[in-house]
Amino acid sequence: MTWHRRQSALALDWQLLTTQQVWVLLAVAHGRVRRLTEFGELAVHELDGRSVSWTVTTLAVRRLVVIDPLRPGPPRITRRGRQLLGHAGLVPAEPSLN
Repeated sequence: MTWHRRQSALALDWQLLTTQQVWVLLAVAHGRVRRLTEFGELAVHELDGRSVSWTVTTLAVRRLVVIDPLRPGPPRITRRGRQLLGHAGLVPAEPSLN
């Protein structure tokens, strides 16, 4: 895929995100989403006292975050999710090594 096609694909993905999906994706990027473990196998994700499980699931289906079933913990942002936020100018495209 050429650079131009990749940029246009990121722009299209950005346009299809809802405001809540952007809010949750930014929170995942900054490590603010928690996984509540008191519900056992049900993966309940919480952000600022709100349940965001369905939003995290839709972001995982779109390959913007990863939910690791073997290592319980918060969802992690993927390279694609970081590039999408970097395309929008919300976070650096690659994490700094400082």
